[in-house]
Amino acid sequence: MKTIWIFLTAVVCFTSCKKDDDSSNRMQIGGPPLSFDLLEVPLNATDIALTPTFRWESAENPNGTKVTYDLYLGTAFNPTTLYEGNIDATSFEITNDLNLLTDYFWKVVAKDSEGQMSQSSIYKFTTRYYQASEDPITLAADFPPRSNHTSVSFQNKLWVIGGFDGTRKNDVWNSSDGTHWDLVAATANFPARNSHATVVFDDRIWVIGGYDGVTRFNDVWYSSNGIDWVEATTSAAFLGRLGPEATVFEDKIWIIGGWGDDGVRFNDVWSSENGVHWELATNSAAFSPRVHHSVIIFQEMIWLIGGWGGGTALNNEVWFSANGSDWSLAETTAIFSPRSSQTATILDDKIWVIGGYDGNERKNDIWYSNNGMDWEQAVSSSSFPVRVSHTAVLFEDKLWVIGGSILANSYANDVWVID
Repeated sequence: MKTIWIFLTAVVCFTSCKKDDDSSNRMQIGGPPLSFDLLEVPLNATDIALTPTFRWESAENPNGTKVTYDLYLGTAFNPTTLYEGNIDATSFEITNDLNLLTDYFWKVVAKDSEGQMSQSSIYKFTTRYYQASEDPITLAADFPPRSNHTSVSFQNKLWVIGGFDGTRKNDVWNSSDGTHWDLVAATANFPARNSHATVVFDDRIWVIGGYDGVTRFNDVWYSSNGIDWVEATTSAAFLGRLGPEATVFEDKIWIIGGWGDDGVRFNDVWSSENGVHWELATNSAAFSPRVHHSVIIFQEMIWLIGGWGGGTALNNEVWFSANGSDWSLAETTAIFSPRSSQTATILDDKIWVIGGYDGNERKNDIWYSNNGMDWEQAVSSSSFPVRVSHTAVLFEDKLWVIGGSILANSYANDVWVID
């Protein structure tokens, strides 16, 4: 009898404990959403795709009210930026690319219809490194091989304009995918040329300056469709030149440097609100006269990189200006070798420098910086061949490298992608 009594006591305890658990669950009714864990992207994960899918456990109490979720994502340890709110599911897929090589933090807040909340832990992850295509988008585009051309992104297409392959060109091509190219104008209204500058401004493509083998131009042309070209001015206020660099900044077109007649290099800076009337910002900027440099807009300032001053005067300086008149030196000797005829552009909130000529050889190295002073080498030798006087343009959130001079008197019409 004693043995049976002990057994019954155990059964009573077991039943009592179970009832206590049930009572605890029922007490959740009317309380905040249950605690929950993040699942994907894992804590401290690296090499994460730029469009990850986030997943987490359910925080919904089966006996309570409906729960929705707010996803917070940012680069601060405790992200306060609401990326997506009122998510009904326990997952969310990012559709807009995150930045490359960036540490992100994410958390989820569960909330019920009564405004009660429960927050997850905070997880950190790092997005992937850049990717350069192992194979070209096309090895031989429909347009003829060339160098010293220009490329822009305009009306959701890539554009290639003019250039040199032993003769100067004034043809205009475009493509929506980098593979199939259409001839927009076989001979545009402007004279054939190379080493000109091109920008997109006021919903038009602008062609400025350049060289036809005899004349260094200071004319300015524009087109709203790539077919019909209008001459804004035959002779702008700045002297004729080849190899100027142009950009758009504060609702103006800017022209910087270049190579004039009699071997003169310039370090002047000009701007225009309409392409017709040009104002001199400075006739002699703090940087030395040069040609085949790079100019970009980064962090709401104009940046100038590298270039050739004649003879052996190649440099790897990096300059910046907030007004085009006053220039500051960000880096006297960047870690990449002195060079000219490289390209520079912006991708993922970073400056990228690609290829060029260092006085001894053509390059296919790729460098990037998030501040213009500290540079890192993405690769010492990319999958595409060495080249100079190519173009690089940002299109569909990718860097497109187009054409250029591979060897002396050897030109390319290949197209490559970096993203």
